[in-house]
Amino acid sequence: MYELDFNTPAKIHFTGIGGISMSGLAEIMLSKGFTVTGSDSRESKITKHLESLGATIYYGQKASNVAADTEVLIYTAAVKADNPELVAATQMNIPLLTRAEFLGQIMKNYHTAIGVSGTHGKTTTTSMLSQIMLEANTDPTILVGGIMPAINGNTRIGHSDNMITEACEYT
Repeated sequence: MYELDFNTPAKIHFTGIGGISMSGLAEIMLSKGFTVTGSDSRESKITKHLESLGATIYYGQKASNVAADTEVLIYTAAVKADNPELVAATQMNIPLLTRAEFLGQIMKNYHTAIGVSGTHGKTTTTSMLSQIMLEANTDPTILVGGIMPAINGNTRIGHSDNMITEACEYT
């Protein structure tokens, strides 16, 4: 499996960037100085926020959305194998990583990384743990599968070696 060097900013493309988890991963990478591009079916509050942070977002998924200088393409389990962006990336020998694989790579960069998984209650449990970590002044990076009022969104970029994330029940 391809391993991204998190110390060398590069261009990353997210197919389905407007999703709650994918948008959080994109925001984390933007905060680390990476160039982020992505596509989604429609404009949303989430995609507008990512654009305000510097992401380039395409509406609709087309082969032309994937630039030849893209280091890696990230996609979700909802993306089919015949997706034009995945096909284009494969033809250009751009590595592909699933959202779950990429989340795992990000988590390896934190000394303390907590992933909450399960069938029910992931967002609530992740939010509660995040609130505890915030109250304890641990300055965590947070990635939640919903909007957490305490951080006014689904993602918080911390400046410590702590991360809390919601881990999806499927890959």
